[in-house]
Amino acid sequence: MKLPYVIDNQSHVLADILKGLLTEHKGRSLDVATAYFTVGGFGLIALRARLPSIFCA
Repeated sequence: MKLPYVIDNQSHVLADILKGLLTEHKGRSLDVATAYFTVGGFGLIALRARLPSIFCA
């Protein structure tokens, strides 16, 4: 099974991916790492780079 680069629950559904992995690798362990980010957050990073004095504590 080829894993998608991003599982977004629209084009690639997490439940379907996990079901395929568990079926394909029956009897073996599975390690999972997850993350969450918002695309708008990248805009804040750019803003911080342009206006560092606003974000300094």
